[in-house]
Amino acid sequence: MKTKLYLTICVTLATHCCIYAQFNKGGLSSSYFGQTNSNGLQTNWIRSVGVGNFSNTGDKTHAFLHVNSNYLLLPQNGSITTLGEVFRTTGPSTDTNTWRLFTGAGNGTEKFSLFVPENSNHVTLQVTQAGADMRFNTGGANERLRITADGQVKVNSLQCENCFVITDKDGTLKTYNAKELLSRIENLQQQITAIQQQLNTLALNK
Repeated sequence: MKTKLYLTICVTLATHCCIYAQFNKGGLSSSYFGQTNSNGLQTNWIRSVGVGNFSNTGDKTHAFLHVNSNYLLLPQNGSITTLGEVFRTTGPSTDTNTWRLFTGAGNGTEKFSLFVPENSNHVTLQVTQAGADMRFNTGGANERLRITADGQVKVNSLQCENCFVITDKDGTLKTYNAKELLSRIENLQQQITAIQQQLNTLALNK
């Protein structure tokens, strides 16, 4: 009786409480894939996956995929990775190898992609939605630079109407008001003209 009760409890826990994965072994080897258990019970869906040793640090998996790279080990058959190398993508050179992001408004449609075109060494960042900008933030949610959908580049620290943008010797971008520069140029031209007139007068008096 105790054995039967024990088995019943184990089966119940296994079918309702466990979170596990399954590996599809059907079809050709190229169609193998890993996935969350597909019996329809959300209690059996994988909540997150942690790779590495989290037991001694108190750190816990807080994302769908959390890798603690300090505990990655090099393969025994030779060093094909370096300690701390977390992710690598390798694909045929004849294919366009792409990372894609689907989220935000209209969830399920592609918003962003990072890819290397086929037979190319160039890396492309691409916003795929019409009318969408590419924004660059630092210090949290502070936007610093934006590439608009129509191709304009806007830098927040350089907000200045009708300005010239130049690069300082240390690479810093600086702005100068175009109207102010034109005014200074006109003043210099007037001063040069006045000096030339004075020189001409002196030459005549000799």
